[in-house]
Amino acid sequence: MGDSQRFRRIKAASGLLAVLSIPLFLLVYLRSQFDIVQLPIGQALPPMEFLTFEGEPIRSESLTGQKTALIFFTVECPKCKGQLEKMNQMQLRYGKLMRFLGVSLSERNKTREFLARQEYAFDVVHMDFERAKEVIGVAIVPTVLLVDEKQILRQRLVGEQPLMKTEKAVQEFLNSIALQQETRSEETTSGKSITP
Repeated sequence: MGDSQRFRRIKAASGLLAVLSIPLFLLVYLRSQFDIVQLPIGQALPPMEFLTFEGEPIRSESLTGQKTALIFFTVECPKCKGQLEKMNQMQLRYGKLMRFLGVSLSERNKTREFLARQEYAFDVVHMDFERAKEVIGVAIVPTVLLVDEKQILRQRLVGEQPLMKTEKAVQEFLNSIALQQETRSEETTSGKSITP
C-alpha cells in the first residue's frame, strides 16, 4: 500500500470520526443546558416564592397545614387550559378537603388578560418559569404537584391528564393522607411513639 493510499484512509477515518463525534458533543451540550432535576416524590418542597397579581409575595411555607394541589401552567399552552378546567372541577368537588392553587409561569400581564376571560374557583399566582425549573424541576406544563400538610410532594401529574385519571390521583392523594393520619392516631392511642 502506497503512502497516498494510506493518507486517504487516515483522512477518511479522521473525517468519519469528526462526523460521528458531532452528535455526541451536541448531546452533552444539550444535557448540560436542559438537564432538569425533578423534585423527588416524598421530598419536602424547597422554599419558594410566588407573587400575587398585586405583586405581593406568598411564600411556600404558607402552604404548611393544608393539603395542596399546585397547578403549573402557561397561558400559551392549549393542554394547560384543558388541565386547568379539570382542576377547576376538582376544586368544586374537593375544595373543602384541600387547597388548589394555580401557578402561572407566563408573564404576569398575559396571565392577567387570560384570567379575565376565565372563571376558576381557585386562586392563581405567578412564578418565573426558569425559577420553577431550577427549584422544583417543572419543565413541562401542565404539571400538577399534590403536596401534603407538611409540604411533602406526594404525587406529580405531568401533561394534560384525562378527567378520570386526574380525579383518581386526587382521591388517592386524599385517601393516602387520611390513612396516614388514621395510622398515626391508632399508634398514639396504643401507646407507641411516633416519629414523623
